[in-house]
Amino acid sequence: MPAPGASLMPGASLLPSASVHLHSVLLSAVAGYVDAAGFASLIGLFPAHLTGELVGDAIAFSSGHARDHATHLWMLPVFVGSVALATLAARLLRRSGRRPLAGLLTLVTVALALFSLSDPLAHLLHESARLAMLVSGGCAVAAMGFQNAMMRESLITSCPTTVMTGNLTLVVIDLADRGLNKILRPSAHDRRPRSRLGPVSAALTAFLGCALLGAFLTRVYGSASVVLPTALTGMLAVWALREDRARLAQIQNSPLAGLGSARVPSFEPARAWPESLLPRAQALSHAPAGPESMTQLRSAQALPPAPEAPSNGVTRSPLEKRTISGTRLAQRFRDDDK
Repeated sequence: MPAPGASLMPGASLLPSASVHLHSVLLSAVAGYVDAAGFASLIGLFPAHLTGELVGDAIAFSSGHARDHATHLWMLPVFVGSVALATLAARLLRRSGRRPLAGLLTLVTVALALFSLSDPLAHLLHESARLAMLVSGGCAVAAMGFQNAMMRESLITSCPTTVMTGNLTLVVIDLADRGLNKILRPSAHDRRPRSRLGPVSAALTAFLGCALLGAFLTRVYGSASVVLPTALTGMLAVWALREDRARLAQIQNSPLAGLGSARVPSFEPARAWPESLLPRAQALSHAPAGPESMTQLRSAQALPPAPEAPSNGVTRSPLEKRTISGTRLAQRFRDDDK
């Protein structure tokens, strides 16, 4: 049985609860680092918080400056495409009998690796600043799109790792409830503090701490500083891949793996019916009966036909007299009286 807190949905993560919390903390750290790196190197772009970009796009369209906002407009189709690609990858992995966690972590790692190489490639190819921003921003947004899809497709029992608004709200509500329970008189109508305060607080702390680290390192090293979260997601992908291989090996080495499918029983009349109900010739000789139809079995098991009526001058037995009709029997009684 899976550990408490694990999801029982098909294809969902069956990791122990502690492992799910560890993934949520580490992925929150990755999101905070990438969000700060994107804001510092991409002129105000938040890769992990696309809600602000949607509002910025709406303001640009309403004010007639959509052309000046073209770089940020490009992030919406990139995010949608990354989520669709992650969903397709998760479905294909489930159909092959694997968990989607390792595959989605690989997509996040590849996107972050391209984001970390965007500045060196732009200087090497002498491209314009707008094209470099399109490539860098697209890779960062795609990485966070893959991570958002991974939280829905695999780590369902985890807290959010990219958008911290809900986590911050949960932490404040739980802390306020705990404080009020100590000050006010307890009541049966009060809401109990949630038990997920520890994991959510750890994820929020990791996000804020790595956002501070990412902002500092990005100002010094540029997009090359994204190598750190790339290495972290790569390690998580390798870990998940090893767990999948170990699980498949355990299934293959299981004693139940060598058992074939059960033989479907055949219900032929000669084998299904007992010997006493078979034709007399086969029952006496104990010969195996061939496949016969139900009509043949019934005809073979039927009672013998009634004997023919005797000729004139032959004395009838009492059993045979009972077979005479009532009219003929009354006529015979009259003849005997005469």
